[in-house]
Amino acid sequence: MNISSSKEKNLTSYIRDFQSKNDFKKYLYTSITLLIVLESILGLSFNNYFSNSLEQNRKESYTKAWDNYLQQKWKADYSTVTGNLWWDEIWQTLTSGNIKKVHIAFNADNTIRENYDFFSIYLNPESKPVYTLWGANVKDQFFLLNQNLIKKYYALQSNKPGIFQNVVKIQDDKFFLISISALCDNLGNPIQPGIAIFALDLNRFLRLAEEVIPVSMKIRNGKPTANTYHYFLIPDKLGLGDEFYIEINPEYEIQTLVFQSLLFFICIQILISLTLFLIIAPKYTKMKTQSLEKMIEESEKLNFELNKKVEELKIAQLETESSEAKYKHLVESSKDIIFSFDSNGFILTANKALIDFLGFKKNDLIGKFFLDLAYNAEKKVDSLEKQLLMEKFEELKKNQSSVSFDMTFGTKNNEPLQLGVKWEYVKIGDSFVVFGKAFTVSEDSMLKYFESENRKYVFNNYITLAEQVSQRITSNLVKYIDPQDVFNVRICVREIIINSIEHGNLNIDYETKTKLRSTSGGYFSFLQERQNNPNYKDKRVTVWYFLKSDRVSFLIKDEGKGFDHKKLLADNAENANLHFLSHGRGIFMTKNTFDVIRYNQTGNKVLLIKYFKS
Repeated sequence: MNISSSKEKNLTSYIRDFQSKNDFKKYLYTSITLLIVLESILGLSFNNYFSNSLEQNRKESYTKAWDNYLQQKWKADYSTVTGNLWWDEIWQTLTSGNIKKVHIAFNADNTIRENYDFFSIYLNPESKPVYTLWGANVKDQFFLLNQNLIKKYYALQSNKPGIFQNVVKIQDDKFFLISISALCDNLGNPIQPGIAIFALDLNRFLRLAEEVIPVSMKIRNGKPTANTYHYFLIPDKLGLGDEFYIEINPEYEIQTLVFQSLLFFICIQILISLTLFLIIAPKYTKMKTQSLEKMIEESEKLNFELNKKVEELKIAQLETESSEAKYKHLVESSKDIIFSFDSNGFILTANKALIDFLGFKKNDLIGKFFLDLAYNAEKKVDSLEKQLLMEKFEELKKNQSSVSFDMTFGTKNNEPLQLGVKWEYVKIGDSFVVFGKAFTVSEDSMLKYFESENRKYVFNNYITLAEQVSQRITSNLVKYIDPQDVFNVRICVREIIINSIEHGNLNIDYETKTKLRSTSGGYFSFLQERQNNPNYKDKRVTVWYFLKSDRVSFLIKDEGKGFDHKKLLADNAENANLHFLSHGRGIFMTKNTFDVIRYNQTGNKVLLIKYFKS
């Protein structure tokens, strides 16, 4: 059945028809609007009356709590001090001038130091205090009381029982609660003229009060403004002319809380009204039932088609997952190394065969530079194996197809492993990925019938050709000598051919090569320039190769001007290190591997012979 047939209305048509009937919406919107207006008028009126009344009661409770706190605080603090420190002996000692003994007595009891920020004793209002003690909470001893203020305190309290309290602004915004007491005995009776002054940082006092009264408190200059929520006046008992008050602000205002509750109440009312409205409107909803039933029928048809498509997608997904699992199994179970790396040479994937061949774990190689897998016995920055691989990599990018070659890998223990390699170029968008495979080079099945061979190779000045030729002319040696000796012969022949290319045909001296190889890629770029230079590019290297059952011979010739081979052959390996660094030791490796090394007079041709032990 065609759902979108012109003879029947489709699902979209039914929905549009249902949405076009807005009568129900009009009734609903009008009712909600009237309800919100009515609730808001009643609620705001109730809020203003109720919250103002509650706020007034709360302010009165704050005032009572503050007065009780002051009464209890001073009573507790002062009784603590008088009960511990007002000893007749202390004052007698103080009068005699023995300040040290007094200081020892006060430090034996930390009551004053812990309860006050500043304590001083005056025996005479005209002179400085005879004793001063700073509280435990005072970091900087920074203030002194005004001398005129000391005189007023002295006149008010000396030789009188009880205490006098006042708020004093010492400097800037530093306010202190001051308590003045006559010098009394331990019963509170004056014993001689003089006063003791106790000072407490008012801000710290207020913070302690906030732990009892749930408000924030700040000391203010002047008179409270109309916007001040509530305050406590500080009387000016001495007539100093400065007015202070403590401004308080609660964590919340009742008016705000009531208003929020009102909003919540209105929302609940609206929801209840909507629910009731929907319940009492069955007739209207019944009118729409038929249209909705048709919509449901069309929806069921669409759902059937949709479910069918979903089942098809599930089947396709299962097939895809099965194919991926098979592919993963083939790759992981392969005995050959299968890998991939990006256009910059960084490894993206590698299979389990890496562990078997090279000893590395897969996670150790992901993200590693592929050229670093090349055998590099002496950890050179720009080794020969890397140069050979770089030439192959450039060839792959240029041809955009595939390349095959033999490569000497370095195992985890940095031992050489000869493997065949094939790279495939795969273009992806604007870039490319290289998929590769490394495998063991199978032994020639005809090698058991082999007796001897003679070959001649003539080639131009590319390092990769030195690698390929040296591999070819040493491949059959495994019939007569063990693989390690074959490897040594191949390395020596390759080194001599490379010397013929670099130092012979391309005329690159040892000093230049040493300097350029200290920077990554510098020597490789210089080598390419020489290979394309008209003065050198037409020169060739010639290699003759003779293999018999008892020996192998190599005759290698270049078209360069030669070198002082007699001096070089006379030097030992230690001098080679000294004169020619890492790249000058190929000849000395050759001396340890071959039985005969013979140069012509010029030094551009060399004969190498190795005899096989019977």
